[in-house]
Amino acid sequence: MSRSILRCLCLLFVASAAAFLAASVDPVEAGKKDKKDPKKFKEGEEHLKNRARWEWTVSGAKDKKAETGKFSAYVDGEVKHGTPQVLVGTWKSLEAGVVRAEFTKGPLQGGTVVLRRVEAKVPTYEGDLERGGTKAKMRVEIIND
Repeated sequence: MSRSILRCLCLLFVASAAAFLAASVDPVEAGKKDKKDPKKFKEGEEHLKNRARWEWTVSGAKDKKAETGKFSAYVDGEVKHGTPQVLVGTWKSLEAGVVRAEFTKGPLQGGTVVLRRVEAKVPTYEGDLERGGTKAKMRVEIIND
């Protein structure tokens, strides 16, 4: 009789352990197999190493639509665009809060601009873009995510 009681206790222990393990596994996670997170962007990490994204707007005449675009500005002074990255110009810091950029290719080809910082929270610069004998207001937000 003691063997049958011991056998029942062991079966009860194994059944309760299996029930505990089954309840602790999240059914959503159980269906997944060690897949890597498809998101490349991780909050708080700098994923643009040695460069910053320039999101720019050039406002034209009142009857023209504003031009917009994105460039990558590298710490060595190069400004690139597209995939693969193609050199479209150069930039250099003139003093604290002042940047000069010259564009040799791309949508701003032949343009030169001196940008002055107008906002610090999201570094924002504004200036007059000169190209083809005309001037237009240019605004650049620098995103270093």
